[in-house]
Amino acid sequence: MKKILLMAMLLTSLVNAEQIIKIGASQNTVINESATGISIGWGAEAITKKNILLGVNFNFDYASDLGGKSFTAYYGDIKVGYAFLNKKLGIYALGSAMQQTVSSENGYGFGYGAGVSYRLLESVSIAAQYKTYSMTNEATDYDYDSLTASLQYHF
Repeated sequence: MKKILLMAMLLTSLVNAEQIIKIGASQNTVINESATGISIGWGAEAITKKNILLGVNFNFDYASDLGGKSFTAYYGDIKVGYAFLNKKLGIYALGSAMQQTVSSENGYGFGYGAGVSYRLLESVSIAAQYKTYSMTNEATDYDYDSLTASLQYHF
């Protein structure tokens, strides 16, 4: 994971992308149990001259009331989309890979989703994302869904 973060930081500095720190709330559904949690993350985003939106994010989610169990997740997203309204509104597709722990059981999987972001100020935006994953652990395969709303700081 450290190598991936280092590589992402190097690549984003080469293409002059904006860095993003985000904090948000998430509604998660894992193995037919739902919980509200917190999401924090770091990423980088660039908008080309043709308004193509490209980005990468690394995130951590935590929820403590998932049917009496705790939940943690680490995941990386790649996003591709388009920027509208003088680059204030972004609509994008997401591809994602996740490692999550529900109580003491680890699960791994890949997912996809969509998101929208709106730039309130030069350095502040809000975002909403929906993602669905196909997960697997030692005992079973299962689906995981997440809806996240976040506040993002750009620098």
